[in-house]
Amino acid sequence: MKMANILCFACSIFKSELEALLKRGTFDIECTYFSSMLHMVPDVLDKKIESVLTEPGMDKRKILLLYGDCCPNMTIYEKQVNVFRTKGINCIEILLGKKMYKKLIKEGAFFLMPEWARRWKEVFQHELKLEGKIAAEFMQEFHSKVIYLDTGHLKIPKKQLTEIQQYSGLPVEIIKIDDSHLENTLSHNIDNLTKQFNQD
Repeated sequence: MKMANILCFACSIFKSELEALLKRGTFDIECTYFSSMLHMVPDVLDKKIESVLTEPGMDKRKILLLYGDCCPNMTIYEKQVNVFRTKGINCIEILLGKKMYKKLIKEGAFFLMPEWARRWKEVFQHELKLEGKIAAEFMQEFHSKVIYLDTGHLKIPKKQLTEIQQYSGLPVEIIKIDDSHLENTLSHNIDNLTKQFNQD
């Protein structure tokens, strides 16, 4: 168990996976989750993170940001001596690791995490305003397949995956992954954050 007295601000896309690690006793950290829908409005996410980092006494806490390059000032926040951000351009790379992520990107993959698969209509139809033929053309122009990342913590949403396949006109693949890369990444980050904090 990593006893680190760390406050982690994380995208809710990781909630099931992170809570599983906490339940197993792998880490002893305090977690606060922000809605993954904030990815649709990066300026709002920016203000959200800034607001919590500037709360009284927060500069005395060790803070881990479980985020990719998701808002304009992310690289500024991580320069604070008491803040460390998980490496990775987005949540998929953080979960899969750089090598596997790049391999699947080259194959034309569009990724779906469990949370977004269940909320796909909210993401595509309501947020991105992609409907009908235009939606299929858009997806097929940039991707060759949809990959659902089954992390094993939530039931596979078969109905929604069928809808996504019909909506995008792309084949859907299910890849089962475990928490090992996320666990190793968090462990490494906690160690580095603790060293960085203690050197100040």
